[in-house]
Amino acid sequence: MKILLIGASGLIGSKLLEQMLLDPEITSVVLFVRRPIPLEHSKIEQHIINFQDLNDYAKYFTGDALVCALGTTRSKTPNQSDFREIDLVYTIAAAKLAKDNGIKQIHLISSMGANPKSNVFYSCWR
Repeated sequence: MKILLIGASGLIGSKLLEQMLLDPEITSVVLFVRRPIPLEHSKIEQHIINFQDLNDYAKYFTGDALVCALGTTRSKTPNQSDFREIDLVYTIAAAKLAKDNGIKQIHLISSMGANPKSNVFYSCWR
């Protein structure tokens, strides 16, 4: 199985990557990252990308599943517009590329308690 992983440098993504590398059914893990992850493994293929130009990397969106653990925190990204772009716009763009390239499974890791009616910015999009 070939898995595409976005968000591998974060808390959840890094733990998912560890599990993927241990799973004998996963033969390849394609990482899309802003900065190289200092980890070498025979299963890993890394692509250093600019998420604002995600369509430029469409040819690499091939495989069995896309796992998106992409996100940020309010402390790292206090501007709501930038926050929304990272957590929502990039995620949707990646899912569209995966779908357009025939990837049958798309998995999204979201925040706990996400609710479109929430007054807390992290839990909703307006």
